[in-house]
Amino acid sequence: MSQLHSTSTQQIVPWRNTRRFAPGLSVLAWSLLLPVATAWKVGVQDDPTAAASRLPVKHVFEPWVTGSADRELGLMGTVLFVVASTAILTLAVRGWFDGRWWFVMVGVAAVGIPAGWAYRVTTAAYVDSSIGGAFVAFGVIFWAVLILPFVVMGALAVLEDPDPID
Repeated sequence: MSQLHSTSTQQIVPWRNTRRFAPGLSVLAWSLLLPVATAWKVGVQDDPTAAASRLPVKHVFEPWVTGSADRELGLMGTVLFVVASTAILTLAVRGWFDGRWWFVMVGVAAVGIPAGWAYRVTTAAYVDSSIGGAFVAFGVIFWAVLILPFVVMGALAVLEDPDPID
């Protein structure tokens, strides 16, 4: 005679890890790629007289990449930004995207868009003195210092309790 053993088993949910980690990773990718996509969309802001004159050009900050690498990295960053946005929307439609992430994304957009724009303004070539780039850099850094702590606290609150319904 065989004995029946009653063992408890957990139900295996194949999409459990996707539900848990995909929203956070998608928001992280979206957050990092937003300034890249913004900078690519704004484009190079060099002074037209700087290219025409034979005078040495100045920058508030030297650009990290220039020429075709700038275009290729910007286009690649924008494509990946669209992929991350599509992933976020897909997760939201499936009901797997915690609504608290939207508040984090608004804060990231409030910093990321000005940061991408400021990169283009501060790396623009000019011939004469340009105080605008320094003001833009200072303003965006000040704005980021004000906003980013709240964004980080919001993200940590979501990560601490990733699925408050379960």
